[in-house]
Amino acid sequence: MLKHFRSTRQQHLDHLRVGLALLLRDSPGVDVMTFDGTNQYLYDAESRVCAVLNTNTGQITQYLYDAEGHRVAKGHPATNSSTLYCPTGRADFTPDETYIVGQNGEQVSELDGNGACLHRRAVDCHL
Repeated sequence: MLKHFRSTRQQHLDHLRVGLALLLRDSPGVDVMTFDGTNQYLYDAESRVCAVLNTNTGQITQYLYDAEGHRVAKGHPATNSSTLYCPTGRADFTPDETYIVGQNGEQVSELDGNGACLHRRAVDCHL
C-alpha cells in the first residue's frame, strides 16, 4: 500500500480517494502520484508520468523527456534504489529503450539500452 511517500516537493499534499485509485495532489491541484491498486505512478511538474512502481514485483520503470516534453527514454534507476523519483538526466537513470523523435514529436526510431536499433517507424532496422 501507499504508506511511505518521498517527494522533493515540500508542498502540502491533499489525499483524495477516487474509486480504487489514490491521488496525491499538490496545492494547485496537480497530480503528484496516483495508485491503482497495483502500480504507483509518479508525475513530474508538467504532469507527465515519470516513474512507475509495480508494488507486486518492486520493479521501477522511469521515463525521461526532452525540453519539448517528448518522451525520449524508458529505463530504470541507475542505482539499486527502491525510492520512486523522477529522473533528471542520464546520471540517475539507466535507459532500457531510447526514442528518437521527429520534427513534430512523432517517434521515428526506437533503440535498445545499448543503442542498437529495434525499429524505425514502420520499417525494421535490419532491412
